[in-house]
Amino acid sequence: MQGIAAAALDSERRPGILAGIAGLPDETDRTALAAKVASNWARLSPSAAANWAGGLSFNNPAARLQVMAEVAEEWWASDPHATAQWLLTNSPREMLDEVHVGIRAMSKHSKR
Repeated sequence: MQGIAAAALDSERRPGILAGIAGLPDETDRTALAAKVASNWARLSPSAAANWAGGLSFNNPAARLQVMAEVAEEWWASDPHATAQWLLTNSPREMLDEVHVGIRAMSKHSKR
């Protein structure tokens, strides 16, 4: 998984890798790989990783939020306001309580 996530940092290889992730039939595998790619990519380009992660489709809303959380963790340090806005706008509606808790926790932690 780490090798695939690292390869996704290459802009020429990324489209094929992202398409491959979206096509994985096993949602557990898709979630794990998407989370790893999202985390790595967000270190280089948080907004691009956020656009991709926010558009992913999962049967389980918690899976989508897990991938989005990886982006948020990387993005928060450089732009907490944009990160919070993105989370609130793009998170699965049924997960908004968890999103609010996560944003409060990240805000509290970053003030230390």
